[in-house]
Amino acid sequence: MLKSLTRSRSQNLHADLSREDLDRVLYFAHRIHKLDLSAHSTTNLLRSGELLSKHTYDRLLTAFKKSTWPRTPFLPTLSELVIPLHYLGWQDLEGIEGLVWGPCISKLSIRNGSDGTGTSLGEDKLWQNVARLVSESEDRLTHFDVLLYGPYGVPFHWTTPVFTLIVQTLKTSAPSLTHLNLESLPLADINLIACLGTIFSLEVLTMNIALEYLADSDSNLRGHFSGLKVATIIVCAPDVISDLVRVWNATRLESLTIKRSDRSHCWFTDVIFQHLGQHLPARSLRSLIVCNTVDDGYWHPLNFKLLTSDTTSNTFESLAPLSGLEELLINLGGQVVLDDNSLLNVAKAFPNLRKFELHEREISVPSTISPRGIFAFTTALPRLQDLVLRFNGTGGFPGTADIIPHQLLTWDICTSDARHVEPLYSFIAYAFPCLRKLLWGWNYSDPREAYEINFEYEMDAHKTRAEQSLECWNDIFKRLRLGSAFGEGA
Repeated sequence: MLKSLTRSRSQNLHADLSREDLDRVLYFAHRIHKLDLSAHSTTNLLRSGELLSKHTYDRLLTAFKKSTWPRTPFLPTLSELVIPLHYLGWQDLEGIEGLVWGPCISKLSIRNGSDGTGTSLGEDKLWQNVARLVSESEDRLTHFDVLLYGPYGVPFHWTTPVFTLIVQTLKTSAPSLTHLNLESLPLADINLIACLGTIFSLEVLTMNIALEYLADSDSNLRGHFSGLKVATIIVCAPDVISDLVRVWNATRLESLTIKRSDRSHCWFTDVIFQHLGQHLPARSLRSLIVCNTVDDGYWHPLNFKLLTSDTTSNTFESLAPLSGLEELLINLGGQVVLDDNSLLNVAKAFPNLRKFELHEREISVPSTISPRGIFAFTTALPRLQDLVLRFNGTGGFPGTADIIPHQLLTWDICTSDARHVEPLYSFIAYAFPCLRKLLWGWNYSDPREAYEINFEYEMDAHKTRAEQSLECWNDIFKRLRLGSAFGEGA
């Protein structure tokens, strides 16, 4: 941070800052707009190589108070503050509040720290301090999120009073809130969900609903969430999604992501998408994502179907009212039952698609989609750039003279079968000359993230066929210069 400060601290940890050091701090403090106190990050307070420890911060703040008016912020231009939860276990929050009192603060994030989440304070006091920070922002807060996870992405489980305290504080003390992420706080009280829905300034929301259905949702949620544009709903029971979209007032919604948090309920895709097609705002919606989140089944895959019904042509017929979609991603793990004709109908129903994902882990049954079907599908979607779709690459190729090159950039072929290198290589090279990434394999994860899992097959014959296909694909990867192994790309 400061060379002279570093030297003085090595000589005497309790020495006061010199006037020269303090002047240097004051000079840089006005240039700092974001401060990340997370121990996992390298916070460079003064754009140098030293981390900001609690001890250092306390000394700087103490020295600064001697030379300024009371309650004047230490970082007057600070607009974004990231705090590890264990910092909020300090008995005295005066140091943190010295930052939040600033006139520019608008973004507050609570994160994990390398010291863990345990503190000397009890849970109630800990979250009272969080609520106090929200209140001290003095109506300026526009962004607030709580991202606290244990091993393998499993959220910590807090008690209901914690949720009540945080949600009610946001409702009363953050009237300008536009972005809210509470994915680490599973909500099991419909009244709290309704409370979030009455924050009319809210435009971007991530909400974790730990309910099997929304009882009395007509009276509690009708007309709520009127300002929402981007929503991510984490849920285990699909009925919650149906209940919510039926009664809320999200008529301005542009993007909806539904994350399935676990496999305790069977998901029937036709029923789910029927409700989405009927109740989502067709005029504004541009992105729809339905996927599995990272759970125990992701790390230890126990079955192939994942309690998910097949994805058929009926699935997309249900979504037909949402013809303006530019992004349609389905990653639930069920088998895809589409042929060339039904796939082409999907393209005709959603002509503006830029990104399409139909992730399938199936290996026991070859896909009924041929290379000719892929060619017709992409030709009908001139804007398509990113594709996740399994097909059967063992035959049914269009003639190279008939191929019009497409601008496709990335293609995840999942567990596509392949047998002969030459025709498959020629088809991809001619049809997609702009391709930057080609992937083979499967996943259960959020499609916006890149994870890999161990192979697991139902029968040895499936493993043999998969290995033969992968060998063929590896040869194609090398020829296209897009990688040479499972999950690799440019």
